[in-house]
Amino acid sequence: MGGRRVDITRLGTLATSILLLLRVTDLTAQTASPAEQPALSEVVVTAQHREQNLQDVGIAITVLSGDDLRNRGLSASTEIADLTPGVHMSGSLAGQSQQFSIRSVTQNDFNDSIEAPIAVYIDDAYIPNQQGQTMSLFDISRVEVLKGPQGTLFGRNATGGLVQFVVNRPTRDFEGYGNVSYGRFGTATAEGAVSGPLSDTVAARLSFFYDHLDNFWQNEYPAGAAAGLPLSFGPPLSRCCSDEGGHETYAGRLQIEAKPNDQLDIRLVGSGAKRTLSTAPYTSVATTPVVDAQGRVINSIRTAPDDTRTIIGPDGGNYFNPALFPLQGAQTGIGFGPAPGLRFPGNTWFGYKPLDPRSLRLSVAYAQPDANTDSAYSGTLHVDYDLGAMKLASISNYLKFEKMYLMDAAGTPQNLNQYGTKSEGWSFSQELRLSGEREHLHWQGGVYFLHINTHGYDGLLGSTGSLFAGVFGASATGIDPIANRTLQTNSTSVFGQVEYEFVPKWTVIVGARGINEQQDYKLAYYGYVNVNDYKVDTGAVLSPLPYDPFTDSRTQHLWAGKFQLEYRPVDGLLVFLGINRGVKAGSYNAKTFDGSPPIDPAQVSYQPEVLVSVEGGAKWIDAAHRYSVGASVYHYNYDNYQAFQFTNNSGIVQNVKDRTTGFELEGTAKLFAGLEATGGYAYSDANIPNYQIAPGVFKDVRPTFASKQQANLALTYNVPARVAGGQLALTADVAYSSSFYDNLRNFASEELSGRTLTNAAIGWNSGRPGLRVGAYIKNIADKRYPIVGFDSSPNCGCSIEAYGMPRTYGVTVGGSF
Repeated sequence: MGGRRVDITRLGTLATSILLLLRVTDLTAQTASPAEQPALSEVVVTAQHREQNLQDVGIAITVLSGDDLRNRGLSASTEIADLTPGVHMSGSLAGQSQQFSIRSVTQNDFNDSIEAPIAVYIDDAYIPNQQGQTMSLFDISRVEVLKGPQGTLFGRNATGGLVQFVVNRPTRDFEGYGNVSYGRFGTATAEGAVSGPLSDTVAARLSFFYDHLDNFWQNEYPAGAAAGLPLSFGPPLSRCCSDEGGHETYAGRLQIEAKPNDQLDIRLVGSGAKRTLSTAPYTSVATTPVVDAQGRVINSIRTAPDDTRTIIGPDGGNYFNPALFPLQGAQTGIGFGPAPGLRFPGNTWFGYKPLDPRSLRLSVAYAQPDANTDSAYSGTLHVDYDLGAMKLASISNYLKFEKMYLMDAAGTPQNLNQYGTKSEGWSFSQELRLSGEREHLHWQGGVYFLHINTHGYDGLLGSTGSLFAGVFGASATGIDPIANRTLQTNSTSVFGQVEYEFVPKWTVIVGARGINEQQDYKLAYYGYVNVNDYKVDTGAVLSPLPYDPFTDSRTQHLWAGKFQLEYRPVDGLLVFLGINRGVKAGSYNAKTFDGSPPIDPAQVSYQPEVLVSVEGGAKWIDAAHRYSVGASVYHYNYDNYQAFQFTNNSGIVQNVKDRTTGFELEGTAKLFAGLEATGGYAYSDANIPNYQIAPGVFKDVRPTFASKQQANLALTYNVPARVAGGQLALTADVAYSSSFYDNLRNFASEELSGRTLTNAAIGWNSGRPGLRVGAYIKNIADKRYPIVGFDSSPNCGCSIEAYGMPRTYGVTVGGSF
């Protein structure tokens, strides 16, 4: 504890020093003439459900405009993490499913029934399923990333933060735009919108989006397989060996807005999106488990090219014990090892020499270009009514979601086993807010109701001819052992917040939320008849599975709160200090059937998590508005953190303690006419003490997807002189993230290396209305960096990993009217 207090003091001293340095620089800058001091554009946010200048909101917020994202060639929600210090992406299914992680608050369980601790909103409508966070960005006005617990203003309480996508709304003047781009790997996008009046009181806006990417991971099946070893253990797969990594997306949004009078605004929004993707493109990595004297797996390492040990024993030698590790002995019986308990040098247990991912090559038997699909359809009704002394806002939303994802679970040319997940669900939410203000006082209050109904299936799949199907005696036909689960949630909240300037320059903010959360859960396991090797089959039951069914109903009473003091000693400077309590309801596990013993029924459900944050910070903009800076220091006391651990072929969420201390700094500056710089730095020291990594073995670990350090710098230069009658702009950015773990045990093989990514773009704009042309390049150095992985060392002497996008480049053409 003493060390942590020192860290906080140092971070606070650093923040104060930076602010004082900038203040001195500002006083020096006052001697320059006004013409030499270009001003920053005002950034308006609605983070507190009213329009405010970003510099006047006592929350750590990062804002990215839709135009900036478009100019940089960014079209996916996940890409904003590299531009936002303190934000990472967790994920599964080779990154085809990703979720936001803010300040080390992460949920990477791939169970589609659960909600994330980071709430995501599109146009004020909450997205309750984790898969929905991987979305296309089109016709977006801006993105606001709010850090820290958010529970007293927005509809759904959020433990770790909130990401809000604000869309462009219908206009009273007829206008529109369109953009198309084409680039490496067949990357093609098209985006546009048409907006204008339908009558004196009604306006509409129609937006569309299309995105395509070729399968750029070249599948060289059966490259890497040791000569003479079987690739299949029965009849071959019905289809084999496509390239992977591609996708195709269609999306659209229609808004109709009516303003019958000056007090009433009614807006109806309908949207839909459908994606088709390849099977998840994982590559295999040879890894070796490490055991102690009792045979407990206490670590795993990446296998050296000349290493023949199957398992590393406590003395560092080869450890052979088929009683504890059946596949270690089974490999010999089917001819995989050169000798009992040994492996081919640098190979997986099953004789596969992984290909080098730098070549964008992989070798998998189970691969198809269009096997994975997801879709989402949403309808939202917004009603805003000015009652004079107060304002009423109503948001009603219906969302329907479907998903089918498949992958090779071993990432090898041998047909060992697969993983598949299928889910469908719908949600309805209703939010009512009242707000008002008078001199020195702002207040808001509301009620929120959310109903979520999800039905999910997932599990290891035994396709035709797979080793896993052979365990059930079904090699000739295949079998799908599936966890079948349903979860219904009814959540009702009452919330409110008051801001009061009780003396000049001093404001107090008090907020609270009360939550009633009702859940009904059912879980059962079945072995379904395999009809299609590239589907999650849930038709006829072939055999029962030895996991007992589980049902439960419960009600949870939760609360969140906020108390904050803000001080504005001079124009342009805001200092704040607050305590914030965030909460997220408990949920349920659905362990994948993998032949291991089922979890204790007491572990199926887990408890609500509570995060208490103490945060202080400052925001400052100089008198000439040439530069701005924001800094914050925070400490999180996280009880019952819902932490997901993957072991062997499955994983569960457990409640643990977490303590996180961090510091963030962001700034923007107009260096001279035409050149603007934006940068940020985030440091996070997260620690889960005394965590059980194996039965009876404990150590301190870091949460998953929690980089200790992140930094970014973006430069934008608008050439002052007109070029060919238009405006020429050049942008460049660099983003750094230190290493992180993809699993809670923090084994050596589970640490994914850090990365530094650089991007650049150039664009020419004749004005609005007019023509736009440009070009972009992303990941200039063509780094091959891992983004997610799963460690199955005790089962196959291997792990699977997926990588971020390689170098891409393209050209864009667009126009507006």
